[in-house]
Amino acid sequence: MGLLEFSDIPDESTVEALVGAAQGDGFRTAKIPLRPNPIVGIEQLEKLPKKYQVAR
Repeated sequence: MGLLEFSDIPDESTVEALVGAAQGDGFRTAKIPLRPNPIVGIEQLEKLPKKYQVAR
């Protein structure tokens, strides 16, 4: 039995797609969030308080 472990993988990544394909083929998988995702989408930047926004 083998084990593949990936860390800090963003949602909707290629690795996440591979995990979904593995599940579909009957492999056991697990997704364990270890910490909040540090990636902030562009549309979310404008919702941040002014002092945290990037100067344009």
